[in-house]
Amino acid sequence: MVRTCGYMVSPSPWLLQEVKCTYAQGHQLVSHTWSHPDLTKPSFDQIHNEMWRIEQALERIVGVSPAFIRLPYRNYNNLVREVAKQRNQSVHHVGFEHRRLPRSRCCTIEKVYAVAKNPRNILALNHETYSGTAETIVSYAIKVLQRKGYRLVTVAECPGGLAPYQWTAPPQTSVPSWTC
Repeated sequence: MVRTCGYMVSPSPWLLQEVKCTYAQGHQLVSHTWSHPDLTKPSFDQIHNEMWRIEQALERIVGVSPAFIRLPYRNYNNLVREVAKQRNQSVHHVGFEHRRLPRSRCCTIEKVYAVAKNPRNILALNHETYSGTAETIVSYAIKVLQRKGYRLVTVAECPGGLAPYQWTAPPQTSVPSWTC
């Protein structure tokens, strides 16, 4: 999954390459909106625009139209559900999220994973905003969850899973005019 905050289709080639690499490695890309707003506050059209802009970016970069959305701040209301439905996106909810903690707090997060109850299914969210999260916590969490018998899958592979994308096509060639 790729969290985006409006910088996805900037002229920065490394960001485009990061998304391409993530997709090529088999990760499922889902919508998470363009600018990461609390979707309970914008209008119907503004919510549509938030979803459309990130969809357009993913279509251009890797040629996919996401079938899932993970809502910023886990906030939603009936209007958000209606917009997602109109865009043919399934809303998925995170069941376990360590909050963003600085690298010095990694031990705290590791303890959370080590003592976490063992539900039948778990959808964990790890924000990769600090190098400690990406390099230490995710690696640790994978080991702990696999040791507890969990099978790590994409959201689309969860029970009752749907196709990961509404459609796929060849990616477009990057041009400086991409602004979404």
